[in-house]
Amino acid sequence: MAKVYVGVEGFLLKSGYIVKELSYVYEDDRRDHYRFAAPEGLFLTPAEALTVRYVSKNLNGLSLNDIGIKYDQLHDIVSQLSGKRCFRPFFFS
Repeated sequence: MAKVYVGVEGFLLKSGYIVKELSYVYEDDRRDHYRFAAPEGLFLTPAEALTVRYVSKNLNGLSLNDIGIKYDQLHDIVSQLSGKRCFRPFFFS
């Protein structure tokens, strides 16, 4: 069973976690990196918008509105890990 380390970066909001970047590092040192666009139809409350702005400016430097892979492809990309031994993911923000 292949081993993989998972890195996740995004925004933790009351409405849930929004993934912006997802990285895999495999035991043979191969790497996969994905950057996602904001989910379609996303509505942020004023408090969530402030949180995103703060995190973007002071923690991860990512903009929620950056262009990337369509968010609805996240499930398919994560399902690629099926059959691999995953170590605890790293959440950076």
